[in-house]
Order: sequence, then structure tokens, then C-alpha cells
Amino acid sequence: YPLEIQLTGPFSTLRDWMGLRRLAEASQTERRWLEELLAELGDFLVQAARRAVTDLSLDFAILREPWAYRADCIGSPEDFAKLFGGTYRQVIGFLRGAGIPAVIIQTKGRVTDHIDSWLDSGANALAFVEAGAGLNGLTLRRNYGHDLALIGNLDHQVLACQWRDIADEVLAKVPALLSDGGYFPTTDRAVHSDVPLENYEYFLALLRHLGGEDTSVWRSHEK
Repeated sequence: YPLEIQLTGPFSTLRDWMGLRRLAEASQTERRWLEELLAELGDFLVQAARRAVTDLSLDFAILREPWAYRADCIGSPEDFAKLFGGTYRQVIGFLRGAGIPAVIIQTKGRVTDHIDSWLDSGANALAFVEAGAGLNGLTLRRNYGHDLALIGNLDHQVLACQWRDIADEVLAKVPALLSDGGYFPTTDRAVHSDVPLENYEYFLALLRHLGGEDTSVWRSHEK
């Protein structure tokens, strides 16, 4: 079975400690103090993870970083790279240096402008590629190839619609990405409680069918 370690990323940690507004103000008026705080935080994350990373054979690591809204990122990409890049390189470099093959940035929103910085820091996968924020797995695959594995990108809101809508969403993305490799098909956010069970079962059966599993549960999407 796959074994993982999850860490809260530096941005998420500071946002939880300070609040988004205070963090934004500090990035402009108390920059040196904030940089010192990030350096301490990088050391803490590495030391906190060291025993698990050393004693276990881990398959992947997750850094949780909700960096953006659906409309845009929080902060400019350039400032993001300058302020947080060193901490990312320290933490992700430690994880990759310990032999963990995949470091996944778990985020949401329109994070397109931050992907290059994460890749430069050593991360190599993105979850959950939010379709509702305008991200498209096919476009990301064309832009980044297999340097960036993709998880998600199936619009969770479609699961509350008709079967034909579910099939349209799945068939538009999954066959091409799945055949190319480096893609894990799932919804881009948690499935809401208004999704009928039969819709969710249909969604899963369709994914299994596309993955090569012969299942009698899969039915026509003419409903």
C-alpha cells in the first residue's frame, strides 16, 4: 500500500498563525522579520519530519498549500517566489533527498502562475487541479509534460447533474491524460452532499471502465 507524509506548507502555516491580512501587511512592512520567521519554519518542518522520513519507506509527500482563489492568486508570483522559494527548496529538497519520489502540492484555486516556482523547488505533482478555477489538465500536460503529475481536474459540481454531463466531463479529459500516464482521475474538490448516490456510482464505474476494468455497473450515459 502507498505510504505518505503530509506537511502544512509555509504559506498555509503563516496564514493560520497570522491571518491573511496581517501576513500581507508583514510582507510589505516587516519583510526582514518575516524572512527570519520563514527560515525558522523551514528548519522546524525538516526536523519535525526527519524521523518519519528516515525510518519509513515513504512513497510520496504532500504539502498542503491553498494559495489562490478561483479568480486569482494571493499575491504576485514574483513576490511569492522571493519570499517563500527558499523555504520550499529547503523542505522539498530534504524530502526528495531522502528518496521520496513524489512531492505533491495540494492546493486549490487559480495557481497557474505559481507552478513554475513549485517545480523549481523540486515538487513534481499537483492536486487537485481545480477545473472550477479555470485549470485544465490537458493544457498543463502540454505546458509541463511529465515534469508535473496531475491529480483531479474533474469538476465536482458536474456530479450533481445528469449522467450525460458527467460523461462529457470525464471523457473530455480522462482518456487522453490516462493513456499518457502521470495522471490520477478524481474530482477537483470534495464531493458535495447533493450528489445522488447513483450519480457517484456511475462516475466511479465510468472511471473504472476507462481504466480497463470490465464492469457491468457501467451504463450508457443517455440518462
